[in-house]
Amino acid sequence: MNATLPHGLEGTVEHAPRGLLLRDRDGMWWRLDCSADVRPYLTGTVRIAGVRTPQGAIEVWHVEAIAA
Repeated sequence: MNATLPHGLEGTVEHAPRGLLLRDRDGMWWRLDCSADVRPYLTGTVRIAGVRTPQGAIEVWHVEAIAA
């Protein structure tokens, strides 16, 4: 995954001890760096748009619910 290009990922958002995580459809986990309120998205499938940070997280620019 290129760090400078925007990425689109789909999956489910979950709370974890280290913060918010996105589990994509392939089972990969991504830590989310997100200033937006994602509580409405903790159930169901979402689409995340953002870029990868140097720490390996996804800096989230946009979150939207999608049909499962």
